[in-house]
Amino acid sequence: MNRNGVVAALVLAPFALLLESNIRLKITFTNNGSRIVKYIEFVSQEMATFGNGMKRFGARWQLVKDFLPNKRTHKEKTDNNIFVLTLTGDDEHRLNPTLIGSILSALRDAKEQATSGSVLITTSRGKFFSNGFDLAWAQAAGSKPKAIERLHHMVELLKPVVAELISLPMPTIAAINGHAAAGGLILALSHDYVYMKRDRGVLYMSEVDIGLTIPDYFSALLRAKIGSPSARRDVLLRGAKVRGDEAVSMGIVEGAHDNEERLREATMSHGKQLASRKWDGEVYKEIRKSLYPELCVVLGLGEAEVIAKL
Repeated sequence: MNRNGVVAALVLAPFALLLESNIRLKITFTNNGSRIVKYIEFVSQEMATFGNGMKRFGARWQLVKDFLPNKRTHKEKTDNNIFVLTLTGDDEHRLNPTLIGSILSALRDAKEQATSGSVLITTSRGKFFSNGFDLAWAQAAGSKPKAIERLHHMVELLKPVVAELISLPMPTIAAINGHAAAGGLILALSHDYVYMKRDRGVLYMSEVDIGLTIPDYFSALLRAKIGSPSARRDVLLRGAKVRGDEAVSMGIVEGAHDNEERLREATMSHGKQLASRKWDGEVYKEIRKSLYPELCVVLGLGEAEVIAKL
């Protein structure tokens, strides 16, 4: 599968339950005792159609509605209300229109299915969380003006993804298991909590090194999420490649873990703790928005609403 065919997977299940398949359309109904499992996957760059016209473009989309046991898991029923959004494949997860659209679609699916106590965890496979915008796709336009136009197009496409995460009615966690650069770091920082690996991966805003300015919503997000002026200076004006322990000391991430297994355990444990509080998602969303008024203005989200359930 090429990089444009590697897109987002939305899974309502723990990390360990992510399923693998190389076929393009798979529908499985498994009767495991009292449990019925529905698993739908699309893997293609074409239009796949299922049932009464449901369509996904360029998407690998997984929805597991209950616990599907496999040889790596215990046979236990999980009902922790955690969505896991995974960028699939082993490439750099470059943010092009196909991948950005798939992420946005997955986030909107999660919002539609959210209930009190829902939580979102976003992660990826391979050595990259996301290496930023797909500059190769931009340069393939054939001329500098057209390449710049494509770059601007990707910048505008990512903005609704950030807005969706800031206004999502549930707590959000990013589990960075590899490099997160430029737009990929912006995607991660759009979550409420960020964890990363200690042994592999850096946080890196590459724009100063490659000669690109910062979009307004990038700057607003970085001001909102990186509290230390010196840390923001080093990230943006020095192009620092920040590893796990340093990112913790700079206040950028919650924790750094030795390997992927410990990262997965930490983020899932945190997700379960958050889910157990069963907060009202709409209230949670509005409180989050109130924390970042400048960012919300730039994103077009407006002021936080007052919700009082008395």
